[in-house]
Amino acid sequence: MKKITALFLLTILLFPVLNWAQTSIDRTSKILVISDIDDTLKVASARNKIEFLVLMNTTVQFTGMAELFSELDKNWGSQIQFSYVTNSPYYIESSRKKFLAQNRFMDGLVFYSPSLNDENHKYVSIRKLLSDKTPTHVIFLGDNSNRDAQVYFDIANEYKPQGMQFFTFIHRLYQDKVMVDPVQYFSYITSIEIAKKLNKDQLMDKAHYENFLKLIYPQIASEIDTGQKPSQNSQAFPKFIQCSDFKWSLPFDFNLIKLQVFLLKLCK
Repeated sequence: MKKITALFLLTILLFPVLNWAQTSIDRTSKILVISDIDDTLKVASARNKIEFLVLMNTTVQFTGMAELFSELDKNWGSQIQFSYVTNSPYYIESSRKKFLAQNRFMDGLVFYSPSLNDENHKYVSIRKLLSDKTPTHVIFLGDNSNRDAQVYFDIANEYKPQGMQFFTFIHRLYQDKVMVDPVQYFSYITSIEIAKKLNKDQLMDKAHYENFLKLIYPQIASEIDTGQKPSQNSQAFPKFIQCSDFKWSLPFDFNLIKLQVFLLKLCK
C-alpha cells in the first residue's frame, strides 16, 4: 500500500495537468479526422531504415487506434469523415491498403507521397482536404518521427481565421524534441490518452469513451503486466520507443493508475 501511495504521489507531482480549452460542438458540426499512418497507426519504426524495411509489410497497429476511429464514427455518424495522409510513397500503396483493411480502419481517402523526399506533400494534401470537406472541427493525428507537429501547426494557423477548430495529437515515440510549442498539441503514448482527451474536449461522449476504455484498457494493461503484445496484430509499447521527454498532461484518473505509473517508469 505504501508503495502504491508513493507512486501515486510521484504521478501527481511529475505529470503536470495543463488547462486544455473546451470546444464548441453540436449536431450541426462537421468533423474531419486527418491521420498519418506510419508510427501513428502502424508500428513502423520509421527512424530506423533497416527496421522500417523489416516491418514494411506487417500489419501491427498501435493498440486501440482502429477501435478509436470506430468509436468516433459511432459517436458522430454522418457528421464525421476520416482521411489518411502519409509520407509513404505511392509505390508501397498496396501494403498500406492491406494494413488499413486488415485492422478495419474507417474508410476514407488516402494520400501517398509522390516521392520519399517531398516535404510539401502533406501541406498540399491537407489543404486540398480542408478546401473540399470544409469541416468545422479537425482532428490531426501524427507522430514525432518526422515533421507532423510542424505541418499541423502551420495548417491550423492558416485555416483558423476561417473558423475551423483544430485538435492535434502527436505520438511521442522518439526522444528528440518537437520544434513546436507543446501547448499547440497533445502528446500521447497510447490510444487511451487520445480517447480521454477527446472526451474532455467533447469530441467523444461519455458512453463511447467508456465503451472504448472497457474494450482497450485491459489489452494495454495486459501488455504492461506481461511485456507481451495483446495480440499478433496490435502493440502499445514497441521496443524502439524512447519517450524520456513525455509528461502526462491529463487530470489524474484512478481508473488509469496502472497506465500512468507505467508511463512514469517507461518515460523517465
